Amino acid sequence: MISGLSVAIPSIVATILTSKANNELFEYKINDLKEDVKVLNEKVQVHNNFGIKLAKLEENINNMQNEINEIKRK
Repeated sequence: MISGLSVAIPSIVATILTSKANNELFEYKINDLKEDVKVLNEKVQVHNNFGIKLAKLEENINNMQNEINEIKRK
């Protein structure tokens, strides 16, 4: 009985410590991934804003071209 406990108790303690270490590692990695996603999201927003600005710029160029063509006709 004592020999069984002398094996079981250290085994249980080792299992608990290993599990805790793994949980801490997973938590660290998850937080690191969350930060990466945040950075990528900010880059996507900058890219999306660029696309919106480009579309407005194209519209303004088309409007100016139409105005130039109207002036030329007069």
